[in-house]
Amino acid sequence: MAQSGAGALYVGPGWDGALMGLGLFLGGEAVGDPVAAASSPQAQEFSRQSVHAWAAVVKDSGTATAEQLAAATEVSLAQFAPDLATPQDQQSSG
Repeated sequence: MAQSGAGALYVGPGWDGALMGLGLFLGGEAVGDPVAAASSPQAQEFSRQSVHAWAAVVKDSGTATAEQLAAATEVSLAQFAPDLATPQDQQSSG
């Protein structure tokens, strides 16, 4: 699936969310149910922004075609921000 720099979108946003969760935990903020926390509108918005940040870096790196980047963005948004992913989000990275 990766075959280019766009592969970073398949894992990068997940690491961002995990590190955010670790930071909250180490800061003494209990999240309760981690699945509910990861599915919250706030966490999904964080992830949506993360996906677009990763997409911008990959685009600037020149390591992926527009088609590879669009496909990876679509998959990443569906995975990390399923309630917020829109066709406009997916087109903005291409």
